[in-house]
Amino acid sequence: MNKSENPFRPILLCRPVFEQMAAYTYGALPQEACGILIGQGNLQDAQISVSEFIPVPNTAEDPLHHFRLEPAEWTRLLLSKRGIIGLFHSHPSSHPEPSRKDLADLQAFGGLFSIYFIGTPAGTGTEELKLNAYRVEARMDKDERGVKKIQSLLPHTFEIRDDG
Repeated sequence: MNKSENPFRPILLCRPVFEQMAAYTYGALPQEACGILIGQGNLQDAQISVSEFIPVPNTAEDPLHHFRLEPAEWTRLLLSKRGIIGLFHSHPSSHPEPSRKDLADLQAFGGLFSIYFIGTPAGTGTEELKLNAYRVEARMDKDERGVKKIQSLLPHTFEIRDDG
């Protein structure tokens, strides 16, 4: 597919948000960092722009390899914050690609997010972050138990903007 055939525009990520995600990722090492993304737009007809990152404590049983948004904080944010459009978490020692557990856990969010970012420390000695963006896509899946809605992650482009 060439660029003109792609119906989705790049996600716009403000540089201060990117820098905050990187700093939080490095500050959480060796554990996974996680948080939510605030912004506006949608993937169908309005370009998504991410304007805020809100760190949420990781309360996973094995925070070196998994993440779990701290339930009380996550609930508070759901009830009080407008514009929740995405999720971020880090992989401290592996590629910024969704793991099987990430994909399984995505189902619990029930389509609350449009976008999903995964970051990995760049290993350059600075707080640089390798970052991948994904769009959350729902599809219907049929098996012997019936039909159910499945959330999946598809790679997506993004741009870090200095002007936002």
